[in-house]
Amino acid sequence: EHDLSASSSNLQTEREEAEELRQKLGLTLGADSTLTEFTLREAKASLSQLKERLAGTETLRSKLEQTCASFPWPRSKALAELALEAESVRKVAAELQAAIGREKQAQTTYTESAQRKAQLEQQRDNLAPRIARLSRAQNTLLALRRDHSITEAMKEALDHNRAGIELIFSRIHSPAEFSGLGSTWTTLVRSADGSEAKLSEVSTGQRAAFALAIFLAQNAQLTTAPPVILIDDPIAHVDDLNCLSFLDYLREIVLTGRRQIFFATADDKLSTLFERKFDFLGTESFRRFNLSCEAIGVQS
Repeated sequence: EHDLSASSSNLQTEREEAEELRQKLGLTLGADSTLTEFTLREAKASLSQLKERLAGTETLRSKLEQTCASFPWPRSKALAELALEAESVRKVAAELQAAIGREKQAQTTYTESAQRKAQLEQQRDNLAPRIARLSRAQNTLLALRRDHSITEAMKEALDHNRAGIELIFSRIHSPAEFSGLGSTWTTLVRSADGSEAKLSEVSTGQRAAFALAIFLAQNAQLTTAPPVILIDDPIAHVDDLNCLSFLDYLREIVLTGRRQIFFATADDKLSTLFERKFDFLGTESFRRFNLSCEAIGVQS
């Protein structure tokens, strides 16, 4: 308060000096009309500068009053020390402002994270029944693969029908180079020395005869399916001797009356041979259908 009183006193003194100077200028101008225009301009400039100083001083006094009202400064300290303390306060205020900004950002992030967590928990709860069902289904499938795999089921079925496959294979492949199946389903036993030959080591016709033997043996085991055999060009890679043996076996099946055979082929030679093998059945039991393919025009 003492400093503000002193500032106000100085301001009043400057005002009085400005007023006194103005009066002197008035007297001088009235008494001596010989003053030059240059001197008059200097006086006006000095007066303008004094007014600017007065306005600046007034502004500074107003700011100091506001500052002193908010921050009571010690009267005993020097102005330089007060300036250092003010700079320290400014730095602390800047750091505080930055910390407040980080805190607001952290709060926003926390709120968004909490909302996201709630959404994910809701999705988890919605997916929990599906996950449980999928887990049970996976366990069931794993158990099926472990205890009832297709490979094991097929191997069991073939092992059960092994004798029938070997019998049919021995009757439809010629010459009879193989006596039966080997230790695995991919090997055959040679009749000459009992050694095993892989399927990749036998002829294409013999492999085709082996595949036909499996097909016919499995078909013969069916009891609830329709009593038919559907064959489409099964001996395209079988030589004539094996072809005749295969047709002879089909003839025996027909004679037993256990199956009706539908045989399709695009080979005229094989078609004629098949017809000669089965024409003894007569027109009631044997029929031939000549099918043709017609080109169909496609517009672009």
